[in-house]
Amino acid sequence: MTLGAHDPGRTCPSPTPARRDPGQDRIFKVCTLVLLGLCLWPVWACAALPMQDYPQHLFIASVLQGDGAHIWSRYYEWQLHLEPYSGCYWVLRLLGPVFGLDTAGRLLVSAYFVLLAGFVASAARRFAHTPWGLLLVLPWATHQEYFHGLLNYLIALPLLLIALEQLRAAATARWTALQLCGHMGLLLVILLFHPFCVLAYVGMAVCEAALTRSSATLARMRLLPACLASTLLVLWQVFCYRSTNSQLHWLGPEVALHYLRQIFSGMRASHGATWHAVVWLGLLAALASARRTNVLDRRDVLRLLGLLTACFFLPFWVGRYSYFNLRVAALVYFQLAAMAGCFALGRAARSVVVASALALTLDASLLQAQVARESAEILPLVAKLAPERKVASVAFDDTSAYLDPECFPELHRHEVFYYQLQKGGLSPHLWHLPLVPVRYKASVRLAEPHSVRDLLAQGYQLVFARNAPPKFTEIMLRHFQLRAHHGTWLVFERQP
Repeated sequence: MTLGAHDPGRTCPSPTPARRDPGQDRIFKVCTLVLLGLCLWPVWACAALPMQDYPQHLFIASVLQGDGAHIWSRYYEWQLHLEPYSGCYWVLRLLGPVFGLDTAGRLLVSAYFVLLAGFVASAARRFAHTPWGLLLVLPWATHQEYFHGLLNYLIALPLLLIALEQLRAAATARWTALQLCGHMGLLLVILLFHPFCVLAYVGMAVCEAALTRSSATLARMRLLPACLASTLLVLWQVFCYRSTNSQLHWLGPEVALHYLRQIFSGMRASHGATWHAVVWLGLLAALASARRTNVLDRRDVLRLLGLLTACFFLPFWVGRYSYFNLRVAALVYFQLAAMAGCFALGRAARSVVVASALALTLDASLLQAQVARESAEILPLVAKLAPERKVASVAFDDTSAYLDPECFPELHRHEVFYYQLQKGGLSPHLWHLPLVPVRYKASVRLAEPHSVRDLLAQGYQLVFARNAPPKFTEIMLRHFQLRAHHGTWLVFERQP
């Protein structure tokens, strides 16, 4: 059963011709797999993942498992529902008992890269030529939001791209009832992981339908999934979501521009890496040598303009959540990669594109490994400490030596949760956010400590400090003993 037909007297876009070089397609698939392997290497080779929020996500998932080995039930209460933003916690809760929570987390992050490779394979089918530019999706997969460690958002991103690809395919081939139901199911999964991606889908789906000159599937059928998903989102926000904070805060355009250009300088703390500029000049020269010049679809161009507008003009802070506009940057990168795939390249040009994608992916993986070594510095300390202590982390400098400190000011802020994951205990650092399914019990009175006086008043038995100045160490040693140190971390233990 098919749904709808194109309008009478209008020509439906012709399907992609089958005359593609099978040899080039095979090489393209091999390149995709090689790049995917490079992306996955640091996920499994590093002792800790280089993702800011990742340790707290794992801790929340561990509490949701109701692990009886810890005394978390004294301090925390939890309630997990099938609702927006719960997707990664459901996955970790299901996989954790089978594989262990550390492996489950790595599987979830791996799924992000695998789904992006799946998007590359799916999008490649609609081109009349082998879309070598699409390979840029994989080096750009290690973007700012990856290092921020937003697990729900990361998984929703490739699902959003796949959904938009399905929507575009519906213009050239009529949707069957089964395909329509599958597409709506995909949107429900996206909603389960991150509601922001549903908003992004709705906006782009409306533009897609409005700009498509003719369609094999009726426009109302193509818009039906967006209508249903947005209706569910609104109903959930009205009847279930509770937040009394309506704060809005905007950033200047120069901040958004600085954030956007990070991917083009490798996100390094030092912007002196001239080889990135050489790679980008080579890529631009390769694309400029394409056999055709009028290759870009106006829908892609306007989608890119819409994403850039959102990145520059949406608020940065909405309610109790931040980075609202800046997380659009990842969609900008993927849209640029999709547009690069539109260029039919000659032999020399495609060699440049493949070499550039390989170099950029390798650099991104090495960057992951470098930051991951920093993230793992706390692990030897945790192994030496007694379990079930009241623990706090004092922030002096949580930036990375490898990443731009302006874009990643709190990269190592949540690593104290590695202690709680391995040893239990209580800390004051859990997110106080409406969508987080784990909360402190009403009897727990904690506040983030900002001084030694706060640490003493609240009775913390263990204190982690990163890049602590000598003056702080001197004051701490009057009340605590230095238990151990490793890398940039010191850990103090309260004297009996």
